[in-house]
Amino acid sequence: MFNHIKHKILINIGQMIYTFRLFVIGNRQWVRDEKLGTRGKRQEARVKGILYFPFVSFPIVLLLLFILPLSLFGQNVGRGGMAGSFMRMGLGARALAMGGAGTSISGDAYAIYYNPAGIAHLENPNATTSLNNMSLDRRITFLGYAQSISNKEGLLQGGFGVGWLSSSVDHIDARDFSGNDIGSLSVGEHCFYFCFGLRPASVLSIGISGKLLYNRFPEITQKDESLSAVGFGFDMGFLLTPFSNLSIGFVVQDLRSRYTWDSQKMYERGTQTVDQFPKVLRVGLSYFISQYHILVSTDMQKIENMPYLFHFGAQWEVIENAFLRCGLRDSNLTLGAGYRFQVANHFFVLDYGFIPDSITPSPTHIFTCSFIL
Repeated sequence: MFNHIKHKILINIGQMIYTFRLFVIGNRQWVRDEKLGTRGKRQEARVKGILYFPFVSFPIVLLLLFILPLSLFGQNVGRGGMAGSFMRMGLGARALAMGGAGTSISGDAYAIYYNPAGIAHLENPNATTSLNNMSLDRRITFLGYAQSISNKEGLLQGGFGVGWLSSSVDHIDARDFSGNDIGSLSVGEHCFYFCFGLRPASVLSIGISGKLLYNRFPEITQKDESLSAVGFGFDMGFLLTPFSNLSIGFVVQDLRSRYTWDSQKMYERGTQTVDQFPKVLRVGLSYFISQYHILVSTDMQKIENMPYLFHFGAQWEVIENAFLRCGLRDSNLTLGAGYRFQVANHFFVLDYGFIPDSITPSPTHIFTCSFIL
């Protein structure tokens, strides 16, 4: 088994090097009877992307020449200091292992989070769960379900999804107004997604996601009362697929998202405060190199009142249903892997992501399990 995998890796690396050489010198001819490394086998192959250079290969040149250097030298900044920071940390082992570049990737339930327009591209119902174990006793979990919808005539194509995103911090030292230690606290934030996507044309899909927000600080008053806030916001996204292997995504997140706090019933001088979420703009592009089973993706992210952030990643299907991933996120290298297997007539997908973070003392380990009905 190991020799088979090693042999396939060497073959694909050789093909990639040869294709790159053809791309550089501008060769647009057929590649005839090239030896692929398998004994006694020859085949005629066409290097896809070269004959369509102005339309298909040009985005790849942009990715490699512009986005990748920007990712390497991008500013390494935190996402805290503003309301709803847990919703800007990325989600899912697959996308985060690819540097967080998920705006233009569709086909699973994580479109609920990254781009609601991607819901319209689902082929089968998809249920998923994800767990982010982070340092400093932090944890992010996600449960989601999404499926496609269509009418009998096939004129209406779309999808819908629901999800629950939860963030918690445990073992917070609690002290009274005199500074005495009174134990520890746990706090949690929650977001409930209600997503709908529509595909009015074969090359265009649009989506919107409503978000119900809830934040709670337990037992923070002298009477051990809890303080909570609720809010509502929404995301809006678009996904263009001008070619079968090229996707362009655009999404605006946290429109009108906010927490409304009211402490007037707890304190004599209580107040009512509104914490506005910063708006987030994401633009992404992904390209699937079919002959090598490689998906390349990049995102540009702009959080209100913060610098631009760039994300870059790639996924390689090394052997059938086995994936390796890597990416760049805030100039940090991300890694991951995934495996898909079939049980009866359904598929299970297990993904893992390793996300370094220069701000915290240890990296983040992300585990994702998806069930394709």
